[in-house]
Amino acid sequence: MADDNNKNPLFIALLILAVVLLAALCFGRGISYAFLDAEQFNNLTITVTDQPNGFPVVIDYLNPEFGGEMAVDAGFNGTPILIYDGNDTPGWNPLIISGNWNLEDTAQAHTGTRSLGATNVVDGDVVQFKNGANIEDYPAVTGWIYIQEWFAQFENEVHFYAYDTVGGSTDGFQINLSDYIEINEFDVWQKFVIPIDDFNASASGDAFRIEAHSNNPSQARAPEFYIDDLQMENSSNVLRYQVIPIPGTTYYVTDIKAIFHGPMDTDRSDATVPSINVSKLFNIDPITNGILGTQTVSGQSFETTNVKSVKDFMDVPETNVVDFFNDGDKTYMTIRIEFVSPLILNADTSDTLNIDIRDDLSELGSLAITTGGYFRFNE
Repeated sequence: MADDNNKNPLFIALLILAVVLLAALCFGRGISYAFLDAEQFNNLTITVTDQPNGFPVVIDYLNPEFGGEMAVDAGFNGTPILIYDGNDTPGWNPLIISGNWNLEDTAQAHTGTRSLGATNVVDGDVVQFKNGANIEDYPAVTGWIYIQEWFAQFENEVHFYAYDTVGGSTDGFQINLSDYIEINEFDVWQKFVIPIDDFNASASGDAFRIEAHSNNPSQARAPEFYIDDLQMENSSNVLRYQVIPIPGTTYYVTDIKAIFHGPMDTDRSDATVPSINVSKLFNIDPITNGILGTQTVSGQSFETTNVKSVKDFMDVPETNVVDFFNDGDKTYMTIRIEFVSPLILNADTSDTLNIDIRDDLSELGSLAITTGGYFRFNE
């Protein structure tokens, strides 16, 4: 009987699988299940005994259509719906709920001659924009912000949220706008893009509200800023890539790697190090909307970063270029971000890491982003 089993192809395949899993668990090389589709993964049963320090694993950011490839053509299309632009063009109905908002400020404008001015607001001041539209029917809200002052010592924030004017209550989550912009970029217009899903709004949300905040109890001084060309995107080709923990486990993400491969001129005749234009995204000029990264915990998104250039990658703490070479045709570069404390994703609460590609990155050649860490079985 033993000889028969040794000749059985199924027996041999199972034996090989057992050896591979044992080697991965014992020698810390990790398990990657990124090559499995949903049906294959659901039919895969692995029984192992949990270890105190967890099991090493590598999980890629994946998209259902494009897999791990992020050098794709994405973005917004269709005609956007204007919310507010300083009343250069009629949009949604503005209403000052409280505070000294300037609805037609001429000091700064992204387009036209006017914008929403918020240079004299204090903690708790609110302005509203309403037209009765069902907010959840649109893919994203976009706009431009010009920061004049942002008082970090007063823990400044600007909250953006959907509002139910009939029920008189916030609809969904309050978004912290600082998660979608660079608060240290002063006196320039910068674009923000907020996916509607991040608001968790329902069909009852018929207005947007902007609320200024200072979280320092002894100071009411809020940030000073202008907002212009606020609009709802009418249709979207934004592509979402996700890291999803193994069912029944908690994934502790210790690092993220971005791997670029494509045309880039790195030559300098007298150089001892590669020449990299950090103001570009590899070989593409700074992109408009940015690569948006979020962490979703129990349905709510936070810990957001937006990358438009190599510099934005390098500005993230504990970031290094770990691989860089040119084969005479293409340039390869790997950027690694290590976390002081791991990002924690619990499969039982549907936690994920997300990356939204919102620009045309097809000229990159190739871009893939992967995560490393360890997982433990949930009790």
